[in-house]
Amino acid sequence: IVRQYGSPFAQRLHFIFAFIITATIIWHSFLVLMQWMGDRESKLYAVILLVLLGLQIVLGIEAWMSKFAFTGSSSTLPPELRPLSIASATIRTLHAMVGAALLTTSVINLVQLSKRCATSTNDTLSTNIHDQIMAPGNLATV
Repeated sequence: IVRQYGSPFAQRLHFIFAFIITATIIWHSFLVLMQWMGDRESKLYAVILLVLLGLQIVLGIEAWMSKFAFTGSSSTLPPELRPLSIASATIRTLHAMVGAALLTTSVINLVQLSKRCATSTNDTLSTNIHDQIMAPGNLATV
């Protein structure tokens, strides 16, 4: 958002979404790591999300600093008119790539958890129906 639209609104929107996504990933990872103790794959995805989130935050701060905390002969120019260094472009590109990896990992994790929840719900439902049918007094005698 910030790269395409340098407007103050786009920058604020980027920060708002960053905080919302950070809170959501931390909350989700906490739930998975604390409640799904036996599920190694879900724990792995939660840890991967947390590592990617940490990397994304560091890269975001560095991208912000490389754009606005500029020193040197061009420091009096507005950020839009300053020359872009290779290091700055690399950091910004990595920030976008890690953001895409976060989105991809989140979607994969959501699909995996949805399948597990549906399977466990169906198994529990089948077991409950079987138990109710087989309970004494509920079984039709021939």
